[in-house]
Amino acid sequence: KYRFRKMFDFEIYSYECHYTKLDNEIFNLAKEKLQSFKICSSNCLFIDDQLDCLKIASRAGFRTFHYTNQKELETYLQNEPGL
Repeated sequence: KYRFRKMFDFEIYSYECHYTKLDNEIFNLAKEKLQSFKICSSNCLFIDDQLDCLKIASRAGFRTFHYTNQKELETYLQNEPGL
């Protein structure tokens, strides 16, 4: 469905881990998984369409992208250094 998904080492979905994206626990879970890849959260991108969720992710140390449409996201991913 989304072509950009193959660009990432792993994905975490709130519906799969039963945490909401407004809960810091989902970001703690992500950080634990990142440690296994030896990756820092500041090198990771959190994508969402809700600004409240993006603020929480940013406070947890993640880079963020406000999703509005797939074309805009794909353009961002192609041009963003460090991804």
